Amino acid sequence: MYSIYVKREEFIDYLRANKIRVFNIHTAARISGKPEKYMSMRLSTMPHVRRATRGIYYLDDATIQEIVSNIVSPCYISLLSSFFIHGVTTQLPIEIQVMTSVQHKSVEVEGYSIRFIKLNQSRLFGYSKIDGSMVADLEKGIVDSLYLNTYSDETLDVIRNNLDLIDKGRLVKYGIRMQSRSTASRLGFAMERCGISASKLESMKSVRYVKLGAGGEMKDKKWRVSYAE
Repeated sequence: MYSIYVKREEFIDYLRANKIRVFNIHTAARISGKPEKYMSMRLSTMPHVRRATRGIYYLDDATIQEIVSNIVSPCYISLLSSFFIHGVTTQLPIEIQVMTSVQHKSVEVEGYSIRFIKLNQSRLFGYSKIDGSMVADLEKGIVDSLYLNTYSDETLDVIRNNLDLIDKGRLVKYGIRMQSRSTASRLGFAMERCGISASKLESMKSVRYVKLGAGGEMKDKKWRVSYAE
């Protein structure tokens, strides 16, 4: 990759002109034509530039969603954070959940806790770019939640209250693609509880009972799910 050799005083203007609001130290060195160690020191003193984590920087007009979806690659925002972006919950999360195939410790950025959740590469799908950040489809956010068995109450509310927004075929397809019997059981149970046919998931359901959330005394024999009423 060739260097561009942009002068220090023109560096910020170049980033803005090229709509680069989040960048790594390699990109900064390439744009400036300077060594990475030199740029690491210079960036710490540049106006409008902030450090997200080691080697990752952003301009002060970058959104938190842009920042977090550019810290590791591949990755995408999911779970409660994606529900908020899709407008199906009004609860602004102080923790942003990011799915990735890369092991990465949690970081704090702009007052938010960023939690990276590692998934197998084959389960990283069902996301697209929204306003400069990679975000799970509504259906993938639901499936991720059921796969991880987290935020189960909120996820059931999202399904129940947004039947007109959910692509039921895609929801089933994503559930099958996860290749997880426990996920198929939870998803089938959740869909039928909300009045959606889930017959295509029956052949993939778990052979043992699985918990929805913390589980409970109630048992659904068809989907083999234990849950709290």
